[in-house]
Amino acid sequence: MTFAGPTQAWPRAARLDAPRVLDRIFAITGVRLVLEGPCPGGEVGAAYVRWPDGRRSVLTAARTQCGPLADRARTAGVPTARHELTARVDGVRVVVQQRLPGRRRPPSTPPWCGRCCRSTASSPTCSPGRRRSSPPSCI
Repeated sequence: MTFAGPTQAWPRAARLDAPRVLDRIFAITGVRLVLEGPCPGGEVGAAYVRWPDGRRSVLTAARTQCGPLADRARTAGVPTARHELTARVDGVRVVVQQRLPGRRRPPSTPPWCGRCCRSTASSPTCSPGRRRSSPPSCI
């Protein structure tokens, strides 16, 4: 398996206009979510929102319909956010997902490299501390 390099990366997603998206979600579903503010970092302009019952969630964009896969991962014990609402708004799939507790991770060596290095310690292609541009064949 190979990953695209920087020149072959997927096209960058357009940033969400959260107030407009929330108005469209209301028009489509009848659910009025309240915008609390932007999420720090990220690529698409994700925003914190609040449901009428007070629950807090995250509004973001999605390229695929990965909710069922996230459900399977969560069932297996992976801390994955539940998709609480999905809609296609003006040609963009938007997701309102469960807000999980936690904080932003600092940059680090990709976790797949650490797993590979532990399982193939003598491999010349993956040594501890080495950063890779693509995942190893062991995952």
